[in-house]
Amino acid sequence: SLQLLNTVSDKNIFTLDADNIFSLISDTIKFFKWCRNHKIDTVVDLELFSRFTALLSAYCGADNIVGFHNFYGEGLYRGNMLTHKVFYNPHPHISKNFIAMVNCLLEKSDGLPFSKTIVKDEDVKLEKAVIDEETVKKVKEKISSLYKDYENKRIVLINPNASDLL
Repeated sequence: SLQLLNTVSDKNIFTLDADNIFSLISDTIKFFKWCRNHKIDTVVDLELFSRFTALLSAYCGADNIVGFHNFYGEGLYRGNMLTHKVFYNPHPHISKNFIAMVNCLLEKSDGLPFSKTIVKDEDVKLEKAVIDEETVKKVKEKISSLYKDYENKRIVLINPNASDLL
């Protein structure tokens, strides 16, 4: 999504290949070196369920590690790997939880849980993907080849899978 929205430069994105255990181990080692070479000092772990990102965060060399922590509930457990434990609230949109994670880095107070600021709706700013005309043309041609009655009609695509197919 970072590349699609062009919000972060490609040179600041590191992707792990998890197709097999060997590529995952190799890329994990490369990631640790990459973090140290780039002097990464803060990690905001956006993952909710996987503890692998907590391990990556803990061993990448960063001084500040922000992540979701459920304190006295079930799930979201990250052990003592987080320097800034933020309570995950399932009721507002996830973007507000992510903003709360960044806000906790700006707070002066050390009280737990971190981030006691209110994130308002207007604090959430959504970027829109900029799609060039050549790509639009190719997609329309592909749709036309699959759906003969297509004549620049509005189409709604639904992808129930949010993995690599995104």
